Amino acid sequence: MPEAKIGSLGAQLANDLGLSFSQTFLHQFILSNETRKVPAGWCQETLNGFQLSHCASLPVSSMLDSNGAHCGWILGIALRFKGFVIKKKFTVPAALDEDDFFDVLTNQITHFSGRYLVLVNTPKTVRVYGDPVGDLGCVYNTQTGVVAASLSLALDRDIIQNPEIDHSDVAQGLEVYGLRSTRDAHVQRLLPNHFLEVATGQQKRFWPTESTDLYARPKGQAERLADQIGSRLGLLTTRLIAAYPSILPLSAGRDSRTILASAVNGFEDLDHCFAWSFHHRSRRDVRMAQQITERLSLPFKHYPGRDPSADQLDLYDLRTGFLGASDTTRSLAISERLPGGHVMVRGNIMEILRATNWARQREGHLNFGHMRKRFRLFGAGYAGDRQKWDLKIQEWCDTLPAPALARVYDMVFLEQLLPHAQGPRLYGTPQNFIVNPFNDRKLLEWAMQVPLGYKRANKVYDRIVGKSLPQLADLPYL
Repeated sequence: MPEAKIGSLGAQLANDLGLSFSQTFLHQFILSNETRKVPAGWCQETLNGFQLSHCASLPVSSMLDSNGAHCGWILGIALRFKGFVIKKKFTVPAALDEDDFFDVLTNQITHFSGRYLVLVNTPKTVRVYGDPVGDLGCVYNTQTGVVAASLSLALDRDIIQNPEIDHSDVAQGLEVYGLRSTRDAHVQRLLPNHFLEVATGQQKRFWPTESTDLYARPKGQAERLADQIGSRLGLLTTRLIAAYPSILPLSAGRDSRTILASAVNGFEDLDHCFAWSFHHRSRRDVRMAQQITERLSLPFKHYPGRDPSADQLDLYDLRTGFLGASDTTRSLAISERLPGGHVMVRGNIMEILRATNWARQREGHLNFGHMRKRFRLFGAGYAGDRQKWDLKIQEWCDTLPAPALARVYDMVFLEQLLPHAQGPRLYGTPQNFIVNPFNDRKLLEWAMQVPLGYKRANKVYDRIVGKSLPQLADLPYL
């Protein structure tokens, strides 16, 4: 194979910032069918004509078939259905030459949780599967076939601006890229619950299926569902923090307290809890986190805020694929002061338990305008072709099986908003490897089964916390 141009657009831009490649692209990777010079601080593996280059700090496990043949890699942190953390090696319970190999593998991946990508590399087929909400971001260059963590790593040229979305609006936080789009006209994002056929560039849905049960349950079953959610969330959280040195950010909100409650039997494995303060609300978070950890005798640290520098903002933009400002950037300077090398356990997906995606909507009625709004593709003053976007939205809807269409507002949140607005941003604060234990298809399935009224009243949270941490009952949510 001919050697590709040394470096990528990312290497050039990192050099412009006066940073090394490895300092810049922590936890990131490139998969290419061309030989590339491996940057200092990165690792390289080759299989079936494809070269995987990755940051040394990115967890990577080899994937083998039942005969021991190497058939790919698992990047990031993945937990199996019963909570066992995959480290170093994963064996697919099928042989490469068996007709049902990909069916067996896809079923296994469907039951993974965590923050991961599965790169399947066989002599005949190369596929990429992502986690349930795209927390370990992945993009694909439709011109070269390069798969990478972020936009600039997928390019060996300057960016060709995407004509369909105004990047200046994205940079100001007025819009988000969606429906696979990125800042570059020829680079697409991998959607969650789809696999990418690298040879063709096609993305195909593998979850949910017609047999996936996402229908709302009667009110009488809500408490049972809440108990199931709490139990499984606790299993995944305790297994995660037992496997890696872990820190937990605590706030005055519901998500982090519920994670803490679910993992009540694994407290001793947490390195520490923490809170940071960079505005009035976060200072309230600090006071509440101090009260919680004092009552539970947990180690706690407070990280006071400071404004990010222009260089820090430029680095964040490069790491994330040029996604612009967000709430994340307000805590950017603090993130760089945290102790590194930990897993940071977060609850960013759990708002699905509050029915926020269903604002003023009801069961059994599809409001297309509300659904379009949830994509956040454009603001109220958008002057472009809305019909074009409506057609693209409808094309995505057409891939959803009937059970998912009944939960389409939640599916927009999981497959459009989070992978375009959250997952890529996690690369922007790589001092610790961020994992959401709720990033699990069984938890998401149960969450969508909970009746809307029960979720709107925050009763899932209240039941989990109330059962596990009754000593916190008098502490309000702010």
